[in-house]
Amino acid sequence: MSEDPSSSLEPLSRDWVYDGKLNLLKIRAWDEKDFFHGFHLGEPDLKSKDTASWCKLHSKSNLYLLKQVHSNLVEDVRLSSLNGELVESDGWFLDREAVEKEEGSTFGVLSADCAPIILFSQEEKCSAVLHSGWRGAASNILSEALKKFRNAKTVEMAIGPSAGSCCYEFEREIAEKYFRQWIDAEGVYQEGKLSVKRVIELQAVQAGISRDRILVSEICSICDSRCYSFRRQGQDSGRQVSFVGV
Repeated sequence: MSEDPSSSLEPLSRDWVYDGKLNLLKIRAWDEKDFFHGFHLGEPDLKSKDTASWCKLHSKSNLYLLKQVHSNLVEDVRLSSLNGELVESDGWFLDREAVEKEEGSTFGVLSADCAPIILFSQEEKCSAVLHSGWRGAASNILSEALKKFRNAKTVEMAIGPSAGSCCYEFEREIAEKYFRQWIDAEGVYQEGKLSVKRVIELQAVQAGISRDRILVSEICSICDSRCYSFRRQGQDSGRQVSFVGV
């Protein structure tokens, strides 16, 4: 296992681990707690939602995906039929019942510039994985997910590789309309570029997650060629998966 991606534009902090064999970013502390999770950097491409090869790679029985619609909807695994039909949602929430119900399964979201978010509470034995572009951030999908936890103060959060403020050009008029509360905060909007990651980070703190429980990847999917990026590659872009499992 390598801890330093050879082509990384930013060095990894000690909080992150890079698995070069699987092309996967993980949180070191979560890995040590045997919490199955990860943020893929590009391959494998799951744009087609053919998950068989991914399951074989990770020795998992299932990888459940969603029909992502840039919403603030979060699917509770306890209430989901998991019958093969894609649910319209942009996140999964798992708790102890889900662990018992779906042992060996994994739940993921796809991205190609939008921010993948993983939430984990060891105390509650709950987790969530979310897909949040600017629309998801504007409708605060994070807040909707946190409502499913008993106490946001027990939750840790990681934001994976996604569009960075270095590259994500965004019209100020739209930013002011949807992010009025945050637009003047440090690092949110500068020189015509928006940091969705920073908005989500501020929303997390407002919701009760301690700053020392938040990790944000500095990898920008637009300028890091390892990542799939709709802004860089257009319609030909693949989709990378971020996941939590049991």
